Amino acid sequence: MNLRTFRTELACAAALAALPLSSHAASHEMDAASVVENVKAAYAEIFEVPQRIEHRFYTTNRSMGQPDVLSIGTLTVHQHGENLDGDLKVNSVVALSETDDHEVLGIPGPTKIIQTEDALYVSGDQGAFVIKESDLGDMGMAMMGPMATLSFFDAMLAGEVFARSEFYQGRPAVTLRSASPFEIGNGTMADAKFWIDAETNLVEHMVVDLASVNADGVEATVMMEADMQYTLDVEIPDGAFMTDNMAAARDITSDVLEMAK
Repeated sequence: MNLRTFRTELACAAALAALPLSSHAASHEMDAASVVENVKAAYAEIFEVPQRIEHRFYTTNRSMGQPDVLSIGTLTVHQHGENLDGDLKVNSVVALSETDDHEVLGIPGPTKIIQTEDALYVSGDQGAFVIKESDLGDMGMAMMGPMATLSFFDAMLAGEVFARSEFYQGRPAVTLRSASPFEIGNGTMADAKFWIDAETNLVEHMVVDLASVNADGVEATVMMEADMQYTLDVEIPDGAFMTDNMAAARDITSDVLEMAK
């Protein structure tokens, strides 16, 4: 390498090192409530559009006296209005060790998730189950109503939330971050940060921590990180929103109501 090439590379490296500082300086605070309203409006706008959403997730389950378990997988969802067809596939499950002697665990089979206007079906290794929205009362709308998952943002706004204009993967984005854990129902606390595309107002990356206490008084936490990729105006596959297991699914609506008490 000659001296001129070395000086050129050094100058480039210095310029690249300065980029994060420039990006950080350009970010500024935003009104969190306005950001949430924009997110809700964006999802409402595409609600009736046939779409496919790819979720790539990393989930860590942590419980007292047990090793942390890391699961990596994908969730592919086809959605059209209140109808949803999801395929959950776990690619790896590992019990983590402080000594780096991690144990590779068995991978569960694929899970099928189907939601219609009045019921939620889940089938996998443990069997097939159905939850009937009409039998859940007000809780049914909160759990399974149109765009019910957006209620998470309302719970988040009940506490202090920070919103900033920043960048994600080189594109303009808005970050929404809770200042402290907030309750999302049934004694479960959450802490969350979302990266929202500044142009579409759709969530493209999230980090969510959930903490709850089970019936034995043992606290358990779930830490999830996921990327989301959206494709609109897709052709919904034939046979979506139905499965052969529907008729044989065990109704667990009463169990859900009991757990919610």
